[in-house]
Amino acid sequence: MRTPGDVMRTLSGEALGYIATLGFLLAYLLNMADVGPQLQTALNLVGAVVAATYLYRKHAIPSVISNIAWGVITIGGAVFG
Repeated sequence: MRTPGDVMRTLSGEALGYIATLGFLLAYLLNMADVGPQLQTALNLVGAVVAATYLYRKHAIPSVISNIAWGVITIGGAVFG
């Protein structure tokens, strides 16, 4: 049987994934509304870093690589776009 402490440890361990997802969704909504390009870039970059960190802890290396690539693309778009 799971104790309240087990549940809290699980939620805190999963928090990075939820934060990354929220960041990506907010960036997408900003893109759709065509507002806040700097905030959109920041949310994409933070989302990529947080997601890569979370997925690394889950040993999901292919997803880590794709999130690192997403971060690099975001930086490239900010610098050269």
